[in-house]
Amino acid sequence: MNEDIKVMLGDAAENFTDAQITLAVKQASAEVEAYCNRKLDAELEMVVEKIAVIKLNRMNTEGLSS
Repeated sequence: MNEDIKVMLGDAAENFTDAQITLAVKQASAEVEAYCNRKLDAELEMVVEKIAVIKLNRMNTEGLSS
């Protein structure tokens, strides 16, 4: 799953360590399982990947104004 996320991030993948990507996946997985009230399957894994990419892209931007 980490490799798919790196592909989705493109050049920005260089800005994140494998540990950060793994943590984002764990957090997204927990959120999706809790929200859907079921275990992950292939359909939900795609949602987890998208949420993990969003989490990584938002990392270190908290509190910034446009």
